[in-house]
Formats: sequence, structure tokens, C-alpha cells
Amino acid sequence: MIRIVIDSGIDQNDYMKEHYEYDFLPLSVIIDEHDYLDQLDISLQEVHEKMEQGIMPKTSQVSPKAIIEMLEDARKKGDDVIYLTIYSQFSGTYQVGQAVAENYLSTYPDMNIAVIDSKGGSGGGALLALQAMEMVKQGLAFDTIVEQSKWNAEHINYQFTLNNLMWLVKGGRLPKVAGTAGDALNIKPYLSVNEKGIYLKNLFVAKTVYINE
Repeated sequence: MIRIVIDSGIDQNDYMKEHYEYDFLPLSVIIDEHDYLDQLDISLQEVHEKMEQGIMPKTSQVSPKAIIEMLEDARKKGDDVIYLTIYSQFSGTYQVGQAVAENYLSTYPDMNIAVIDSKGGSGGGALLALQAMEMVKQGLAFDTIVEQSKWNAEHINYQFTLNNLMWLVKGGRLPKVAGTAGDALNIKPYLSVNEKGIYLKNLFVAKTVYINE
């Protein structure tokens, strides 16, 4: 059997939970120096409530231990693994997953393991995961699913916006003048994703601003 694995940088919805089998690895959410496992110890609503109180959450990558435990469980059950991660520009989770997988394969070379950078996350990552799960359900081969999933990741396009630009200012991702003016004028710029990360085009500044720089 082929096991699809996602992390909490990729959205889950009721349809996914009801119609497919998959594994989930949580990132850590750090609030007031306390670590919470995303969607296990703390909900998205609780994170938003903390943000409304002016608290700036931070995130940390999936732990190597959690990845190893998942691989051990899969191997003992005779499963191969395709792990779709949040974008490598947003988190070190992809790099950690790739390193753990390579080390694990050196001990168990007969197991098929692929770690795929989703090149995004959230809803786009969910679309990649859903298609991978559907391909598993249809009985497609491991290599076919991996190749198609990588192609999907390279060709998906993200366009989105934010209600409050000041969170980008607080995170040091946007100049304060631009954030203040944008919120005062109720400007909601489109954001997108490319090989450097999330970016927005010219918002009172004469250059592209990358959110993760």
C-alpha cells in the first residue's frame, strides 16, 4: 500500500478526512515561549484569538522523531510513503524530511519513500494531496504518483490576500509605512508565491517585497 503523508502547513477539510486515508504530521506553534503541536494541542481558531490579542505566534518544523516514527509504522505495515510538505521556503520541514528519508533508506533500501516539496501549502497543498490520494485509490504506481505530484507542485499558482497587513509589519516582512497606509486605505494587495517565497507587488514601495526575507 502507498501511504500519503502531509504536515499541518497543508490544509485538511472534512471531505479529505471522510473519503481518504492519510497520515498527518504537525508543525509546532510557539506562543509565549510555549510549544504546541499544530491542530493537536492548539486549534487554528485559538491561534487567531492569540493574534487578536496582539500575540505574534511562531512556527517550528516537524520533528525528525515524528517523521521516523511514521516511517517505522509504515515499514512494519508494508507501506511505501509519499510525504508532501509545506514549501521549503517557509519551513525547514522539507529539508528535515528529505534528510530523515535518505538516512532511513540507507538502512531499509527496499522501501519506497518520496519527500515532495509542495512549493506552497494551505489550499494549494491540499489540492496536491487530494490528487495524490485519489491516484492511490485508483491503484496507480508509486513512481507515477510521485512524478505527477512533483509536476503538480511546479505548475500550481497561488493568488491570495490578507485582511490585516500589520501582521506582515510585525513580522518584519513589510515596511511600517506601507502597512499602515495600506490598512488605512483598506488596500488588499494580491500575494503570490514563486521560487523565493511569498511576495507582493509594489505597495507604496518601488520593488517586489518578499514576505520571507
